[in-house]
Amino acid sequence: MKSLNALESVFLLASAFLILTVESSSLSSARTPCEDGWFGSKCQYQCHCAGSAPCDKQDGSCSSGCQRGWFGPACQYASMPFMAYYNQGSEVRWLTDKNDATCNKWRRYNLKVTLMTPTVISWVRIVAKDTAKDNRIYLYNKERGVEGKILCDSKDSAAMVDKRTYDIVCNSHDPVKEFSLFGTGVRSLCSLYISGGRNVALKQKTTQSSTYNSWNSSNAVDGKLDIPDNETSQAATCTHTEMDYHASWRLTFSQSVDIFMFHIYNRRDPSRKDCCEQRLKGFHLTARRTQRVLYEHIDGETEPADMYDVRPPSRIKDVLAVKIKKGYMRSHLTLCEVKVFGELSCGAGRYGLGCERQCNCVNQTSCFVHSGGCPSGCAAGYIGEDCSECSPGRYGRGCGRSCSETCGGNNNLCEQSGGACKQGCDPGYAGTHCRS
Repeated sequence: MKSLNALESVFLLASAFLILTVESSSLSSARTPCEDGWFGSKCQYQCHCAGSAPCDKQDGSCSSGCQRGWFGPACQYASMPFMAYYNQGSEVRWLTDKNDATCNKWRRYNLKVTLMTPTVISWVRIVAKDTAKDNRIYLYNKERGVEGKILCDSKDSAAMVDKRTYDIVCNSHDPVKEFSLFGTGVRSLCSLYISGGRNVALKQKTTQSSTYNSWNSSNAVDGKLDIPDNETSQAATCTHTEMDYHASWRLTFSQSVDIFMFHIYNRRDPSRKDCCEQRLKGFHLTARRTQRVLYEHIDGETEPADMYDVRPPSRIKDVLAVKIKKGYMRSHLTLCEVKVFGELSCGAGRYGLGCERQCNCVNQTSCFVHSGGCPSGCAAGYIGEDCSECSPGRYGRGCGRSCSETCGGNNNLCEQSGGACKQGCDPGYAGTHCRS
């Protein structure tokens, strides 16, 4: 019996050691910082900071500001290039210089904007000298032979970001080439940022019909665009199938997305003339929800391109997978990067890069997916850009509890989570909540 107890003791000790080792390993893995240029709980998002400066490894914020061509929360959103003009045709340079300190000094009420490439506009960001509510700005689209319509209007579809900045949700389901800016708010306008969505393909699940050597399917969503010229290095950042019938590559999203455009980067090998770029000619792209095809595009270019910019005729909603394939003949399929610009289809009341956060809008209306901002305003008891902070004097779940009336200082301020008084207690009171 004693021998059995000894064995049991050894077994228990070994089990405890194994559990501690696994937990220690898990904690160590969880705490491993992201490589430079990446952030997020799984290092799944790419930094876009000005001057290639590092971003915060948790939330992606950039102390140096956003790299040119990017803007918004964590600099994750593509800023679509455009030209702006006064009515008489002269160029408006202060609106396209990406400098929020240069503003409209002519005090004019309307401007014309022409995008370099037609784009589905989901939202825009306005930076102004004066963001008073009566300083309305709206985007008006009028194309020849088509009835004009308002795309975005700050009057009832805007949410403040800070004292000078606000976002406006837009109703563009089809690509827009031109629009006009109208309203009294144009007089104090400093910057306009037009969202082209964010790259929702990064680090998502991928497969391909076969794999040549180590040219893995995941290489097309690794965020690397600095494609080397030699074959050995290209194998680390490009995909490559065997010589297959129906050679194909598939991207599967972790949750449904709305798609605005695709950027597909071809492989080129200068050391081998006509080796690789020809392989992508005539590719067939489909966007799907399970087995249902929501959109398809067949390349019809006569010459291969370094990058294929595919713009659907309208926003593709609730996509779960994207597939790129070749025809019926045996061939290789090689991709060096696939960017899919759009936004997650967060459910009602959710927002964030992974739809992980909850909106707190009045009457439970929808919020901006990128920021949590509420065009309808914050629900009772909430304040802040994303309506996540409790109003002064409130705390707890749903900001439904009042801070102690005997908290010191102004407004009876207390901690949002537990209600502890922030500025001490009124004379004669003590304790965390100043109730004794």
